[in-house]
Amino acid sequence: MQTKHRILTATVIFIVVYAAALALWLKLKIPYGHMIDSIGANLASISLDMDFTRLEPCGAGEELISIRRAVVTVRGIADLTVDQKIVIDNYSFNMPLTAALMASFFWFFRWKWYAFAEGAVLITAGHLLYVYSYLMLNFKTALIRMGAEPASWASPLVWQFLWSFADNLVIRFEPFLVIVVLWLANRKGAKANP
Repeated sequence: MQTKHRILTATVIFIVVYAAALALWLKLKIPYGHMIDSIGANLASISLDMDFTRLEPCGAGEELISIRRAVVTVRGIADLTVDQKIVIDNYSFNMPLTAALMASFFWFFRWKWYAFAEGAVLITAGHLLYVYSYLMLNFKTALIRMGAEPASWASPLVWQFLWSFADNLVIRFEPFLVIVVLWLANRKGAKANP
């Protein structure tokens, strides 16, 4: 009977936290997405040895990212600029669900307080993986098409695989992956400290 009561309470916590997290997320998703896009664009520009030049809103929940590199052409030295749009909702839609699942499981399993911080780090890392791999795929492909990078089938294939993995597996299942990782980590800790 006690387990039934705990499950019912966890369900109520899930519903309440999901509603509150969704309302809060509608206000926070643009600043959060801007931060993740900025970090991802900086990492991509460093990886490509280019200068990160612009990150600005270009629509509802969309941002335009630009990187630039000086290239040598037959006419002399020129600046090559590559632009890419990214939609914040494509990778951040799972935040309210993750928060609600963490809150309900936090209560159900009586995890330590820092489980929320661990969960936040895990989900942010997943979002950063999505943005970085998406930008690397699109920038690398554009640079190859423009002739600024040597044509190769391996590099775009690697970035396509990494982005597809992030988009189709990590982002879609991240709320549940975070809960499984937290459960495994806290289960191990509970066995070590009975």
